[in-house]
Amino acid sequence: MDTIKTGFFAIDRITGGFKPSELVVIAGRPGMRKNAFAISIAKNIAVDEKIPTAFITLEMANINFVSRLISNACNINGSTILNGQLNHEEWDRLDKNINSLLDCPLYMDDSPKLTFGDVENRIQKFVDEHGVKMVIIDYVGLIDVPNVRDRRKELAVALDALKKIAVEMNIVIMPVVNWQLQPFWLWNVSYADIYIGLQNNYTHLWAILNQKN
Repeated sequence: MDTIKTGFFAIDRITGGFKPSELVVIAGRPGMRKNAFAISIAKNIAVDEKIPTAFITLEMANINFVSRLISNACNINGSTILNGQLNHEEWDRLDKNINSLLDCPLYMDDSPKLTFGDVENRIQKFVDEHGVKMVIIDYVGLIDVPNVRDRRKELAVALDALKKIAVEMNIVIMPVVNWQLQPFWLWNVSYADIYIGLQNNYTHLWAILNQKN
């Protein structure tokens, strides 16, 4: 079975790579740079490994996503890119790396206020039109879940729905969630095989969640 490597050695060593139909959750407290971590993974998979990847963001506008991606790929401060205040060495790095971004199979959607129906339709379109194997969603808490008012239940319902989409479309889905370090109250939703790790100076908790047979 083909697996998708993140480019982060500790995660890839423990998981052996992500497999089709898996739901992979990036969870952490607000302000812990979860979306920067997610963009790094998207860059490693789509740019370095050339695996078709979609990034659905309800937080960032297209220009912010692109500037962060360029910053990551070229190792240049994001504000420097936006302001155009690059020195000679940074211009050289930008010129050297920009073509790899132009040709990479990375597809982005920055539509705000999506419902779960909207998200599923966009994922299906990415899969049908571009053969996407990996979808990153930043972040799940901003997706409208109808008829659910309790935040904990809302997240559980959202992850359960995303897991079903991952299985039906045979892809990896990676949602980003805010987690205030409470116990894993939502894992009475048929999930198992939880891995927790620390990688590359990020204080993120991440989890691989596989639905039980």
